Amino acid sequence: KYIQWKERVDGHSGGMSEKELMNLLPVDLRRQVLEEARAPLLDQSPVFVAIHGLSVPLYATLCADIFEMHTHTPGETFFWYGNICRCMYFVTNGLGHYLKYSPVLSAFLQLGRKGRPQEECFEFIEEHGRKRAFPVRRGSCLCEAGLWTQWVHMGDATSVTHQAVMLVMVDKFIDRVASYPQVMMHLCIHAREFAAMVRQWDISDLTTSADVFLARESEVDEEI
Repeated sequence: KYIQWKERVDGHSGGMSEKELMNLLPVDLRRQVLEEARAPLLDQSPVFVAIHGLSVPLYATLCADIFEMHTHTPGETFFWYGNICRCMYFVTNGLGHYLKYSPVLSAFLQLGRKGRPQEECFEFIEEHGRKRAFPVRRGSCLCEAGLWTQWVHMGDATSVTHQAVMLVMVDKFIDRVASYPQVMMHLCIHAREFAAMVRQWDISDLTTSADVFLARESEVDEEI
């Protein structure tokens, strides 16, 4: 349905962006189109699967209101170690890599900020950091931690090919969820569990709620 509509308007769009084109649709139809287009990707996230189970109207609202599409060229870094996280990321196309900074790299970078030559610091990071690089491809989810806590990036994410990324704007997510008190209550409980894991485990920008569930199950098994 969306493809057919897009083909009809492409001929006379006059260079309009996809967002502008979507705004031409009636609100209900726009939300339906966006939900159908984004559901296959969001269904890979335990967070959005849980929200869909708790409230279909909220899920539809989130699909329509809280996402932004960004594209990145090869070699472009779209977040850096040490920056405050304001988005959760879904990779929709292309290939990139995520470089997780080890405690050694983090400490060395801090030395650079205290006067060590910057070139020396980054040469060290390039030499040792590749061992902690992880592929980021279609379906990858990054920085979910930003939904649950005041998160600071633990590494760098860089595009290898042309890459399309769908951003979940954290402030909009919180604002929309706050309108559904019952859902908010469940997510606050989960946020506390996620924050507890942050304090106990060596996590990264790739950590998701699925890791929290696995950690919880592991602790229960050990108790038994």
